[in-house]
Amino acid sequence: MTDPFDHVAELTALLQASDIDLLELKGPSGTLRLTRWDGRIISTVADELDTSRSTVLVRSSGVGVFLDRHPLRLEPVLHAGGTVSAGAPIGFLRVGSLLTAILSPTDGVVIAMLAEPGSVVGYGTPLFEVEPTGSEPAS
Repeated sequence: MTDPFDHVAELTALLQASDIDLLELKGPSGTLRLTRWDGRIISTVADELDTSRSTVLVRSSGVGVFLDRHPLRLEPVLHAGGTVSAGAPIGFLRVGSLLTAILSPTDGVVIAMLAEPGSVVGYGTPLFEVEPTGSEPAS
């Protein structure tokens, strides 16, 4: 079985060339969600629900600088303990002058921010821990 996380760049290019707005793939490593937003394809990576902990880890979709706020804003997007909606921005990944939103895969409460704002993160680096308010992550 092929893991979709091994083919993010290829899948992003195929989605960009199509008229599909959302592609979600679940594999052994978790869930990959590719979303068309403002003419670009945004990828969100999340672990599957860990039934022993009932939380979702939101991971970096690429290499870049993790930001907890938009560069034009003074306040972070959210704080630990804050509520978030599925598909809402919870942080940003900056690569050069390109800024991409990190989207929440589920409605829930942010338990912890796992990466230091301003730090360089790699593909798959855990960024947030979210406790879903429903029984499953949003599709």
